[in-house]
Amino acid sequence: MSANLGDEETSHVFIMTWNPDKFEISESDLAEYVELTKSDEPFEKSNWATGSRNSGVETGDIAYLFQQGQKGRGLIAKGVIQSEVYQDEHWDDEDSVTNFVDVVWSVWLSASNRLPIEDVMAVTPNTHWNQMQGSGVQLQPSDAGALLTLWDQWVAR
Repeated sequence: MSANLGDEETSHVFIMTWNPDKFEISESDLAEYVELTKSDEPFEKSNWATGSRNSGVETGDIAYLFQQGQKGRGLIAKGVIQSEVYQDEHWDDEDSVTNFVDVVWSVWLSASNRLPIEDVMAVTPNTHWNQMQGSGVQLQPSDAGALLTLWDQWVAR
């Protein structure tokens, strides 16, 4: 599968959130995701909830996955959004719907190698990381550019 990689200079950047205390991804699955993205194997498209965001997302926009909760905080994945926002069955309540986008994750980091939120906060002063309650937060252009640079530096080290 070939993902539309988007143009990072013109794409919007969105933060998707993940709290392992509420939605578990097994350690073996996480390890597999890390290895798949290291080997440049095509990563299966998946959907991710966008919280209350129901518009403003386009194919080719960039998504970062922000791990929250008791198991540590930081950025753990980066991908390219492959759809506009759509509604589907809620991931935790089959009787309700929620907003989603499709994402192809291009890089997954292990929990021990995640980009620490303190480093992210230092270069993105306009983003309220400590008050982020859900997915779908769009970064302001200055913060988006700084985060793209920081992420690339972190992954390349």
